Amino acid sequence: MRARALSVGAKVERGKGALRVSGDRLDDFRISAKNIAMRDWLNPTSLEFAGGDAVLITGGSDHAKIGLSLILSGHMRSFHGNLSFVDKNLPQNLTLSAVKRTLRKISAVVDAPRVSAPYEHTKLRDYVAQELCIAKRPSGRKEVSRFLIEGDLANYASSETEEIPTGLYLNAAMKLAVMRKGVSVLHLVLPDRYDCERLAWQEAIENYHDQGYTVVVYCRKASSGHACGKKFEVGVL
Repeated sequence: MRARALSVGAKVERGKGALRVSGDRLDDFRISAKNIAMRDWLNPTSLEFAGGDAVLITGGSDHAKIGLSLILSGHMRSFHGNLSFVDKNLPQNLTLSAVKRTLRKISAVVDAPRVSAPYEHTKLRDYVAQELCIAKRPSGRKEVSRFLIEGDLANYASSETEEIPTGLYLNAAMKLAVMRKGVSVLHLVLPDRYDCERLAWQEAIENYHDQGYTVVVYCRKASSGHACGKKFEVGVL
């Protein structure tokens, strides 16, 4: 089963007790997690990365990596530890609520099993329409057709998402994610679960990193040697 995309980053303004993201992508920031943990399934983990980084996270169970992606994107609160977000254009010492709110607005969790994946047997055209709608873009038949043609996916419109070649599918999922206003960080979860498709998902990662997006990839340890970038391991401080 493949995962449905969530979203990522832009210019941040301070509102009444809240932060609002708008305009261009936010890229001059640093995200730091110190000793974050969840009972039973996520051992204490520390990491730090900045805007524009390509990050590889390995180790732990698949469940731990999925949970970590949700914590780092502001969708879940850790049981223990500290999560911070620093940007020169923002006030210092943001509250945890403000940090999580900002992370949710600049982050997309892409293809995470049981979290953002399309349901099994979902047709590609339906998946695209749903994601365009979530991105608050026109999502009618004409717009879906245009998206599929531009992504060399027109021949797969009626195919189930799990039948699409991995490279084409992941490029489409990431493109749909960055169509959301303010997206600048892509959390790509377990792309190495697709057998013998390493080159395909690496090309998708490199494509969006080269465009200036921050890309955080969560992989099983067995495949970690195949990916580049700043590296961290679940359960390591």
